[in-house]
Amino acid sequence: MVALTRGNAEVQKILAFEGAFEILFGIASEEEEGSIVATDSVAVASNLVKNNPSNVTFLREMGTLQSHVIPLLRQAALAR
Repeated sequence: MVALTRGNAEVQKILAFEGAFEILFGIASEEEEGSIVATDSVAVASNLVKNNPSNVTFLREMGTLQSHVIPLLRQAALAR
């Protein structure tokens, strides 16, 4: 999935509009910190927004930052 989403705007858009952000951040928050699954989930989410302004807008408008990203960052900070 990481390779598939790297630089492919059409695949990125399809995944974003099919709920990939929620799924990916949900997986990342449930997995053990530093696990390959969590790392790959965050890498795919990163690929979905890299050089893709429509996905950035979609991510922001869907409230995913507030509901998933910020709690995930807090969880990572507390684990350190």
